[in-house]
Amino acid sequence: MLKILTFVLCMLPFSVFANVMTFNNLSPPPEGPHSEDGITAVAVDGKFLWLYTTPGRVLITDPGTTAFTSEIEFTMGGRFNADSFDYFPARFTYYKCSISGGPCSGFFEYESVKLTGERDGVAVASTSFIPNDTPTNFLLGSAFKDIDKFIIQILSPELFDTVHDGEFYYCDIPCYSWDIDNVTLSPVPLPAALPLFGAALIGFAALRRFKRP
Repeated sequence: MLKILTFVLCMLPFSVFANVMTFNNLSPPPEGPHSEDGITAVAVDGKFLWLYTTPGRVLITDPGTTAFTSEIEFTMGGRFNADSFDYFPARFTYYKCSISGGPCSGFFEYESVKLTGERDGVAVASTSFIPNDTPTNFLLGSAFKDIDKFIIQILSPELFDTVHDGEFYYCDIPCYSWDIDNVTLSPVPLPAALPLFGAALIGFAALRRFKRP
């Protein structure tokens, strides 16, 4: 019985290494899902393309404004932890202007990025934020662990073409664009039920010993 238990323990994958989608083999204009290093990415409402910056990254923009996607879903065929990703600002042209005329006052910042983690079709983690204007490695928190889908999404400006207190907001389409790279996901180890394996083996051993004449 000890040999059987040892064999089972050796067969279970305790060591987990992070998988990284680098988009290095992405050539425009690809169609369909993009798979790399055990990760599958699906462009929800557009194509995977790069344009403004460096090939080897994927561009994401406002929904419905270009042929580029505004939302990407990442899966691994099982549970995983979403660890981090890099983003590179490429275009940001959202201005606050006065209805009385004159030059616009410059960039207007808003929470243009939404991240969602799903488990069995239900959102269990969500956050939105104002991205930096410099290349950033975004680290995800503990809420994005043990999920089966990770979503990066660009949001449309909520105040677009709306007048507030004598001011309105204007942008060159698309309002916001940036590149994504190095999406890092870690598979959740399969032996989450390891105590059950051990208990079952111990139970079988005890039953076998009890039945001995």
